[in-house]
Amino acid sequence: MNPVEVDAKILELCDLLERQAGESAALAVKAAESEARYRRAVATTQLRVRSEMSSEKPTEGRVDAEVTVRVSGLLAERLIAEAKSTSARDVMFATRARIDALRTIAASMREAARG
Repeated sequence: MNPVEVDAKILELCDLLERQAGESAALAVKAAESEARYRRAVATTQLRVRSEMSSEKPTEGRVDAEVTVRVSGLLAERLIAEAKSTSARDVMFATRARIDALRTIAASMREAARG
């Protein structure tokens, strides 16, 4: 790679990083929305389960288990959304590292050209 190619690659990766940042932000919003849906479902399901089991005087463990079973789909959705958001952030960190490495290479090339 020559200095011009390195600079072009840096610009290309900067553009990619911008796109990744937008995607990461969108995934973070989806993860937050999923978390809110899950928490709301847990709260309403707890109330519903307690009401349904009021004559039995259920233990907290039994109520929690019933709630978990009833909202397990939303829990999976929440965990998947969170994993996608984390993965997108990790991809951005990798792209930043590539940009930093190319900047170091470009600086070394400029220094070698002067020397």
